[in-house]
Amino acid sequence: MEVRQHACIREKQRRQPYFYSRWYRCNNTSCRTREVMPPEFIVWNDNERGQQLRRLKAIQEQLGIGI
Repeated sequence: MEVRQHACIREKQRRQPYFYSRWYRCNNTSCRTREVMPPEFIVWNDNERGQQLRRLKAIQEQLGIGI
């Protein structure tokens, strides 16, 4: 696994409610999981939709429901 991250934040990431600042990528062709994106690398954009998704995610975590 190698660590990947954005070189710079572009307009595409700013339009989304959230994006991942870093993630892990597996280069092994036999690996079933190519990318791993842990929740600690989520960056929330400060817009209304982002706030709604953040609240929904917090409620799901409290209830023990996976996203």
